[in-house]
Amino acid sequence: MGPLIDIAGDRGQIDLGISKHKTVAEAWEGCRPRRHRSTHLNAIETTLLQQRNRRTEEEDIVLWKGKNDVYKPTFLTKETWNHTRSISMEVFWYKGVWFVHSTPKYSFCVWLAVQNRLSTGDIMNQWNGGQSATCVLCNNALETRDHLFFSCDFASEIWSNLATEIYGDRYSTSWQDLIQAISGCWRTRLDGFFA
Repeated sequence: MGPLIDIAGDRGQIDLGISKHKTVAEAWEGCRPRRHRSTHLNAIETTLLQQRNRRTEEEDIVLWKGKNDVYKPTFLTKETWNHTRSISMEVFWYKGVWFVHSTPKYSFCVWLAVQNRLSTGDIMNQWNGGQSATCVLCNNALETRDHLFFSCDFASEIWSNLATEIYGDRYSTSWQDLIQAISGCWRTRLDGFFA
């Protein structure tokens, strides 16, 4: 049935009279079947009794929870990793951010920018209202992701000089357009790498 705590929860363990620290053998020894109002607690009691009657003197073995919650005698790092993380839907732009020869530091910064999670003035102001949220480059406007990359006079001049050559007719000052451009098809792999 799996780990008792997952099925019964803290309250269920108390109702069953089984401590968190008991082994299966100790749970069997103190086992005196009782009827519960909850059907899942009754199912646990029945399963404990059945397993107790079927026990043998063989050595216990360790089983690892694998794919599709199937228990196996072999440990696989990948399956354990997949059990410890939550899997999200794949986004269309992942290949433009996370690719084979990418520099992790830059991919992470792009990922933050796409999620609008960079530590710009507007975000910092949400964390601490006393902070100045003015753009540090132009001192004219609220520092947002879009302002920092495209609207700021200083940054927009740098962006247009760099990106016009790389993007050509795909050049844009819109995040959505840029994300589609870096995730799309390029003439050569080198062009895509530089995007």
